[in-house]
Amino acid sequence: MVDADGKPFRTGSAFLKPLPVYNRLRSLQLIHPETDTLPSNELPSIELRLLVTFWLLLALLIGGTSAWWTVWLRFLQRGLDVNPYRQLRTAWIHPSEKLACGLAVLWTALHLWARFIPGTDMRPAEPTLFGLVQVIVLSGGTTLFLISLLLSRGWQFAADVGLKWSPLGEHVRDGWFGFKLAILPMACTTILTTPLRNHETQNVLLRLLSESLGLDVLAAILFLAIVVAPLSEELIFRVLLQGALGSVMPARVAIPFVAIVFAAVHGPVDGIALLPLALILGYSFDRRQSYLTVVVIHGLFNATMLALAMLSHWWQWILGRLMKTPACYSKIDSKDGGRGWNVEVRDFLSS
Repeated sequence: MVDADGKPFRTGSAFLKPLPVYNRLRSLQLIHPETDTLPSNELPSIELRLLVTFWLLLALLIGGTSAWWTVWLRFLQRGLDVNPYRQLRTAWIHPSEKLACGLAVLWTALHLWARFIPGTDMRPAEPTLFGLVQVIVLSGGTTLFLISLLLSRGWQFAADVGLKWSPLGEHVRDGWFGFKLAILPMACTTILTTPLRNHETQNVLLRLLSESLGLDVLAAILFLAIVVAPLSEELIFRVLLQGALGSVMPARVAIPFVAIVFAAVHGPVDGIALLPLALILGYSFDRRQSYLTVVVIHGLFNATMLALAMLSHWWQWILGRLMKTPACYSKIDSKDGGRGWNVEVRDFLSS
């Protein structure tokens, strides 16, 4: 890698200096002792990825703080903001409604059974591309079937239970605001559950991102997490379960109950971390009665988690290896007085 003058390009290590690993990098000769630069052919993108991750986290922090500040100002002006216009239906009595709710309950029960009963989880530990496609087809087909059951009662009924698309801009705007509200509480619960996390408890899709993936597998993961999962889960938990329960009990009971079930389906560790998101999703749906709004919130959250995982994994893998692996970088070319800096990476990459 050379600059415009044909000289070796030097990547400054100033960004790493505040980090505890900086001296370790120097001791392993991963930072050049004379020029104080990172090796040009292997590690320059560490700084870029650290920088992108830092700015993404900063943007999330600012967005989350501004959203809660807006909520606080509204609370001071108007008190607790509830939806006075929502009219609860007395019951879900039509056969198609009952069938849709029954399938949602069955789906939830099966997932809870598989999650908490030992030996009943039939999902592969490391899904393949074919397995991911199967999940996409099955979840997508189930979602379309449930929507068709609700639409069979007519467009007005579908709109009453949340399946409305107009005005599109308002639904997307509310979803964006709800996503920002979820950032700070989700960050707190994620940090609190960090000691409980390991390879076994990590989300399967996030675990897959830690491996060398082809573009087809990566595309399947992104589509499943950002599109299919929000459409499927929000239809089941918010539109059907919370909608049906909200017709027979107060929202202050239905929202946390469905949120706890939603969290439990994702496992004990992820469930604790996801509980704030589930509560915000429940409140947003109760207030707006909009399926699209909660899908946007859920999709944005999943997209953010995947982006952070993809950004952080590479440099975390590198730095983690540095703290455990003997020096594998050495100055082996002394023809230019020791200024040459060749890199031996075979042991490093195979460790």
